[in-house]
Amino acid sequence: MMENIKVLIVESDKNILMIFSEAIKKKGCNIFVARRGNQVWKILRDNEDKIKLIVIGQAGRKDIGILVRKIHNSGFTGKIIVSVIDTTLHESILKAGATYVVQLKNEALEMAEKVISELKSSELSA
Repeated sequence: MMENIKVLIVESDKNILMIFSEAIKKKGCNIFVARRGNQVWKILRDNEDKIKLIVIGQAGRKDIGILVRKIHNSGFTGKIIVSVIDTTLHESILKAGATYVVQLKNEALEMAEKVISELKSSELSA
């Protein structure tokens, strides 16, 4: 039997976090939640080989590239989706190791759903 895909959502806004969590749970995924960057490390440490996707929805913060680079450099091999309001940050976040950078949070959710479908397809064909 295929194991549920594990997704880490990093979002400080409770309402957006709830929307993301519910939508991704409906896709049959297990959800981990970090409301602050420092919570990411504990969750990744405890579940390092299980999490396949990280969705970061922390808007226009300039330090988001640092968080993405640290996640990427930690050895995380899954996909990282980042939602950023400030479009001038897109290129630097991609260089830091993000798989996808989108501007709107609903685009991040749509991209997460697409990646989850791809992950499920690749697990079925493996």
